[in-house]
Amino acid sequence: MTSEAEALALLQTALPAGPLTAADTFSAPSAPGVPAPAQGLVIAAGGNPLAVIGLVPPTVAAEAPALLEFLALQARAQRAPYLVAWNLRDAVLRPTPKKGIPALAGEPFTKRTTTEPWIRRPPAALWRARCSGLG
Repeated sequence: MTSEAEALALLQTALPAGPLTAADTFSAPSAPGVPAPAQGLVIAAGGNPLAVIGLVPPTVAAEAPALLEFLALQARAQRAPYLVAWNLRDAVLRPTPKKGIPALAGEPFTKRTTTEPWIRRPPAALWRARCSGLG
């Protein structure tokens, strides 16, 4: 079995049975301490909450303490074991902390930069770079 197949098998056994669905949505025009509106949804697997995904504008850091505390509150209310903060540039996956434990107390499982090169570079420069080898 390849390492990718092993990883997939482990993931499948860790997830509850059933398809992933969007179970609930929320919107907070003024979450405490978050300088911009936050929106999100709850992802469920097999009818059980799996993760709360929060979305904020790029002006808010994905690891902003106030944002993570707000999402932890939402995740605990939904009994979701994970939370994801995404600001259209970075996405952070964290376990939902127990009540009374700060959201930043533990290390994130993963942090990914989600912007594609065409977002970071002007489109004209990207096209020139791609077409330079065609002549």
